[in-house]
Amino acid sequence: MRVEIVSPTKQYFNGAHYWKGKNERYYRNAHYKPHSLHRAVWEYHNGKIPEGMVIDHIDRNTDNNQIENLRCVTLSENARNISSEAKAQKKAHCDKIRSLTKSWHASPEGLEWHRQHGIKAYAKRKPIERVCSICGKKFMTTQYSERVHLCSPSCQQKDLRRRRKLDTHFDITS
Repeated sequence: MRVEIVSPTKQYFNGAHYWKGKNERYYRNAHYKPHSLHRAVWEYHNGKIPEGMVIDHIDRNTDNNQIENLRCVTLSENARNISSEAKAQKKAHCDKIRSLTKSWHASPEGLEWHRQHGIKAYAKRKPIERVCSICGKKFMTTQYSERVHLCSPSCQQKDLRRRRKLDTHFDITS
């Protein structure tokens, strides 16, 4: 089954009309699921779209909703399918706002946002199991850094004494 182009803003597929608004990228129909025409075409020909996948327009033209122009890809693959003009626009935009973002991130508002974001992100961490390099006990930590390898203040002190002893043993200043 083919998509029929009725007008520049209207396409017809499988008994339903899909419209593209003035500032919209995709043809949609509010009365049928899936709402987007390109997704409806894909599902008609290939079945349900797998979890975590999206439907990409191969030629980057969202007006071309024929099945030959559609493919099922991951979000990262879809993001790579952009034109060199779009890449140049993104780069120009980033260059334009970079100085503004630096000043915002250093402002009191930006620092507070980062503080709150850090608290929320840390609260979502799942504990992981590690083995203490001094006593060999297993312990749980939410610190993901590989440097976290000691289970207690006692083992931290033992490690510190061990390192100090090694430093004086290999002292090359004398």
